[in-house]
Amino acid sequence: MKFKNIHTGEEIRIEHPFLLVLLFGSLYFAYKGCFGAAVVSFIIAAMTAGLSWFIFPFFGSSIIRRDYEKRGYYKI
Repeated sequence: MKFKNIHTGEEIRIEHPFLLVLLFGSLYFAYKGCFGAAVVSFIIAAMTAGLSWFIFPFFGSSIIRRDYEKRGYYKI
């Protein structure tokens, strides 16, 4: 996925979000700046003893896309 900022023209490329969310979970969300999703995924992972880490990768790309769109980026 590629995103471009409306105001600055900055382009960001996100590759393999499924695999990276599967491997790193909430740390990957925090690295990408999706702090709300990072906190929520960490809390849910703690409540389910880590089983939610197998579910979040299916929604990882949509979570990241929605967060970047809120910050003023659009998908290219």
